[in-house]
Amino acid sequence: METEKKETEEQKRKRIWDIRPYLAMGATAVLVVLVCIIIFFLLFRFGELADGVRALGKILQAILIGAVLAYVLNPVMMFFERRLQKAFRKRMRDEKRIRKLSRSIAIAGAELVFLGVIVALLSMIIPQLIISVEQLVVTLPEQIQGLMDRMQAFSRGNSPQAELVRQLITNGTSYLENWIRNDFLSQAQELMSYITSGVVGVVKTIFNIIVGIIVSVYILMKKETFISQLKKLVYTIFPPRAGNHVMEVLRKSDDIFGGFFIGEIIDAIIIGLLCFGVLYIGRFPYALLVSVIVGVTNIIPFFGPFLGAIPGAILICLESPIHALYFLIIILIIQQLDGNVIKPKVLGDSTGLSPFWVIFSILLFGGIFGFLGMLFGVPVFAIIYYLIKRIAEHFLRKRGLPEKTADYLDFHYMDVENGKPVFYEEDRENRHVKKSEESGGKLKKLFIKWKQNVKNK
Repeated sequence: METEKKETEEQKRKRIWDIRPYLAMGATAVLVVLVCIIIFFLLFRFGELADGVRALGKILQAILIGAVLAYVLNPVMMFFERRLQKAFRKRMRDEKRIRKLSRSIAIAGAELVFLGVIVALLSMIIPQLIISVEQLVVTLPEQIQGLMDRMQAFSRGNSPQAELVRQLITNGTSYLENWIRNDFLSQAQELMSYITSGVVGVVKTIFNIIVGIIVSVYILMKKETFISQLKKLVYTIFPPRAGNHVMEVLRKSDDIFGGFFIGEIIDAIIIGLLCFGVLYIGRFPYALLVSVIVGVTNIIPFFGPFLGAIPGAILICLESPIHALYFLIIILIIQQLDGNVIKPKVLGDSTGLSPFWVIFSILLFGGIFGFLGMLFGVPVFAIIYYLIKRIAEHFLRKRGLPEKTADYLDFHYMDVENGKPVFYEEDRENRHVKKSEESGGKLKKLFIKWKQNVKNK
């Protein structure tokens, strides 16, 4: 009976062991099908896929805002939490209570810092914006009238340029009248619907931001639980070795995103203060408002300073065109200083991308996802670049080939027979030796033929 039980147990083990390869094959087949479906949608249904992603993003907007806000505020919370724990340990002994109390106060402090920054920015922008609009309403009719007077005075002449100006004024006036009579009145209802939908969109966004702040509090409070659940899920899906690789990629992604956004925020603050100092000393109009715009848009890599310079130059140009020209020159100098001195010191090599790939990622993701693509495109592409690099280095390592890019600078081709790389210098020497051997062999043949001809004679 005992032997029969042992045999049945062994048979069960064998049966279970035999099932495992089929399970692996089935999982591989399902994975291949999923990858094929994703590739198909990326190639032939990209518009529908992008619309679906945008719709899902709108549905989960509050959650996404909360997750991003929690990620950004996490260093601030940790800064407060470490100091609060030190202070509480001197007066309390219950470690669990210390952690809970310090975490709650640290989250409240981080949220207050965030709200304080938002209130400070709005208090700087809104009064300046109101003053700018009031000045624009007061001065714009005079500026337009002065421009029209100068154009009319110029058009009274008999030169070809004056005739061109007269035609422009006549055509522009008639076009404006026709547009007001025919198009503007008919499109007023549509314009009101756009304004209404825009107001509704703004209200929804404000509501999602409020909900996102609440969500960020929950995420920060239970962040260790969420991280533990993520690790559990990774090692449930993947075997240990693959799970280790996935966790390493996730840690690298955290380093890239954290280093990039924290560095960009610090860099934006430095550029905004530097721009305000220069504009204030030079007595530029709207110095504070323009500096805030330049600092906020500077978060976008490479194109940010230029995007911020356009509205700033327009605002300054309404007050003083010569100051607007000086402002553009100042922004160009600040951008060069930022790109070559400040940003490398603050960011370092957090993304590992060259300037070409930075521009490529901004244009690619900005063209697909708009402003958010320009903002998040660089760190996302840096992660993709890192994954491709890891996979390429893995296969090169298996084939016994060098992994560093610099080693392929003089690489020419692979020798199929021995599987070793052949470099340009080595290939030139081999060709030179081969040519010399071939030329020597031809001379030898000619010499033998000449000797035979002499003997025959």
